[in-house]
Amino acid sequence: MRAEKEPDWEKLRNGRSSLLGYRMVEMGGGRSVVSWTPQANVGNPMGFVHGGFVGVLVDDIAGMAVSSMLPDWRAFPTASLHVDFLRGIRVGDTVECRGVVVRAGRRLSVADTTIHDRDGQLLARGTCMFAVDLSDTDLVGFTALD
Repeated sequence: MRAEKEPDWEKLRNGRSSLLGYRMVEMGGGRSVVSWTPQANVGNPMGFVHGGFVGVLVDDIAGMAVSSMLPDWRAFPTASLHVDFLRGIRVGDTVECRGVVVRAGRRLSVADTTIHDRDGQLLARGTCMFAVDLSDTDLVGFTALD
């Protein structure tokens, strides 16, 4: 199935990058990089980002990595999501979020997201599995891991 034109990625994220305040830095080859400075609208009373918003971000970043490897537009709903919260993410601090396709399968693909602070400390990490039919492509077995 060939898309007529490139999809509007922001529209497909349904405005979440504006809501959460993240900015795409790069995307391609099964990888994505996003800069995020969370604001008070995603914080808890202690001044840290609420975990649910971290989960949304993990899903979006991993999804960007998956979409960057696709030869054409196709649906890829999230089949599972797991997040490890290692350190709190402070509202107002800028963090770097990286997504990478771990393995593209015939019907399911796995991508990881990591979130680091400016000093390189790992704050959160997550894994998403996406239901995407790649049986008609040569992507089965693809990985963007080094």
